[in-house]
Amino acid sequence: RGIVNLQHGSTITGMYLNYENDIENPADTTIYLRRYSYLGEYQDILSVSGTANTTGNHYIWTGTVANNIVDNFNYAYVLVWVGNPNQNLCGVNLRFEPLPIYLAALPLSTK
Repeated sequence: RGIVNLQHGSTITGMYLNYENDIENPADTTIYLRRYSYLGEYQDILSVSGTANTTGNHYIWTGTVANNIVDNFNYAYVLVWVGNPNQNLCGVNLRFEPLPIYLAALPLSTK
């Protein structure tokens, strides 16, 4: 499990999962992005499942997102990985689009 810090009001657009199987035919691995309400309830915003049967490194992406507008006032966002001892979580990349005001506030770079 790990907390995710995103800008309030930004839009979550997808997630990449990179994992490695140490053996052939392990159980499927899944990573979830969950939002927990401060009342203790949670919702899965998105999930990515790795179903590869072969050993080695594997990479998968999903762009199917429910409730994709970040609401930090009412929820905490957490990554939850469900794998097995014969798999390694190698990386997770969460894609999001910040609010336009953040883009406008960035300094311009010159050459």
